[in-house]
Amino acid sequence: MGHGGPLLHMHHKLRCWLGAVGCNTIYVATASAAGVIGGDAPGTTAGGDGTAAAPPEPLVPAGVSPALLEPGPNYNLEAVLQVLALRDIPSFIKKLFQLLHDARFHDFFEWADDGAHFGVYNHRALTASVLPTLFKQRHFQSFLRQLNIYGFQRVHPRDAPAEIVRGDGIYFTHTTFRRYNHDALSQIRRRELTKGQAAQAKLQPLVPAGVSPALLEPGPNYNLEAVLQVLALRDIPSFIKKLFHFAAGARWRR
Repeated sequence: MGHGGPLLHMHHKLRCWLGAVGCNTIYVATASAAGVIGGDAPGTTAGGDGTAAAPPEPLVPAGVSPALLEPGPNYNLEAVLQVLALRDIPSFIKKLFQLLHDARFHDFFEWADDGAHFGVYNHRALTASVLPTLFKQRHFQSFLRQLNIYGFQRVHPRDAPAEIVRGDGIYFTHTTFRRYNHDALSQIRRRELTKGQAAQAKLQPLVPAGVSPALLEPGPNYNLEAVLQVLALRDIPSFIKKLFHFAAGARWRR
């Protein structure tokens, strides 16, 4: 056993008169507790063969029945939020997960039946009421940029589940963000950007996955369908979008 670090000092202060086995037991217990409270992140301690130790069971607050956290009729949002409060999960992800499960916000957010896609609706009302209060954002474009930074991918309406396609909906999916899989939310992190990339992200519009920037530039490759996918992400009045579509569409030219 080494002679440095706060855990060893704690160990010596315990006056281990129980013998060598007792001392080791107390030390291990103290180290385990420190790992949960503020020491090394759970699951990062190497085992005897050099592999990472298995992570501990997820923390569940006292009084919360595991049955309330499972998909089904007993699923309870309040219980799930108590669990999430104990996890190291980005605030944006927690709030988005909550809004998608809260029936009071179904005018703005809705899960697809597959639990892997969701829609965002009523952009103007969402920007006026929900975003400033819960996300401290006053622009719909800022909200979309956050989704992009956390790795959400926009899905074209023709590829989105039919039950959530309506009105001015914009549709997203994420490999880890799933309807009932709250245990996986801690794996979602902001994409690390260099200073140059961060500045570029602020200046450039959000472009849907699969749309080449070359299709948006004037010239022989200019593609109206690609441009309309980009415009769908913007907070632009419907009349202006339709007028642009009308003016740019070759079928309307005489």
